[in-house]
Amino acid sequence: MSGAREPRPLPKPVRWLVSLLAVMAVVALGMLTLRPVTTDGDAEASLKSTIQGKETPVKDGKPTGAADRWQGLRAAGIPTPGTWSRQTGMTVFTRGSGIDTVKPESYYGKQIAGDPGPIDTALASLDTILDPGISQDEWHNAYTAVLKEDASGQIQVMGGAPRYWWAGRKYTPDMMCSPSSAHTLMLAYDTGSCTADNTWQGEEHAAIQTIQYYQPGSTSFPVPDDEGSSTTNPQTLAARSYSTVAVPMDDGIWHITVYCPANPDMLLDRNADELGITAWQADRLGAGVQGLADPWRMTGIGTRQRPCRTVEIAVGGQLPYWFTGGTT
Repeated sequence: MSGAREPRPLPKPVRWLVSLLAVMAVVALGMLTLRPVTTDGDAEASLKSTIQGKETPVKDGKPTGAADRWQGLRAAGIPTPGTWSRQTGMTVFTRGSGIDTVKPESYYGKQIAGDPGPIDTALASLDTILDPGISQDEWHNAYTAVLKEDASGQIQVMGGAPRYWWAGRKYTPDMMCSPSSAHTLMLAYDTGSCTADNTWQGEEHAAIQTIQYYQPGSTSFPVPDDEGSSTTNPQTLAARSYSTVAVPMDDGIWHITVYCPANPDMLLDRNADELGITAWQADRLGAGVQGLADPWRMTGIGTRQRPCRTVEIAVGGQLPYWFTGGTT
């Protein structure tokens, strides 16, 4: 036998400390192993979330957190989204109601929840490029990415106005009544709240309007191949997937055009979810089930499954890219 002394066990407090350190090391290793890898896509999504402030709690149109989701709109004096900006004018369809059935007045004007519609989409885009609280790099990235694909897959190019120009613009409801904005009449907006001296007398947010219909012969929207052989004017069909929002500013009327890929005949529930049944198929609705749809279906609708997206922002003095002048 060797004469060496056997090692003595460590004192109990020391053994506890060693065990604790070992457990902490294993936990730390697990955290490093399970930590997700950040990709460029993740970074872009994070940037978008930061710019648009999607995590900011909002109540009654006002931010309740430190960050203000609508800094850009507020800086320009533009009304922020709320109940007023949601899609409305909806008619209730039920089984057997028929596509052309005249509903009682109480059934017309229903509103759907959520923010996938034309006005909310347009205002979110404006908020991004008017936001004074983001860095120049963030603003440049947002400015160049704010426009999305239209029905043909084309992406329009934002103008070259510098950031300080956008920052200097102010919401001006009276501009909706200006004689110099006569082209808004061609786009079928409601100017009934204008006085004889060209002053807007309605609520401020009411001056922000979606187009009611596109004048025949005034549009040149991209036409899908399967609509070119229709007996109906293909522009009439194409226009049903678009909407244009008028925002009166100090330099003139801004026209924000959005593309809404959802079927304009689709019936929705009150949360803007698609029911998978069109207004022409109302007889397929279950007993007691109500579907909501625009009774005229002449412009685009946004759904949670297929929200609208901004395809152009034309500022004062500019006409939308699709506008041909046409007939009035």
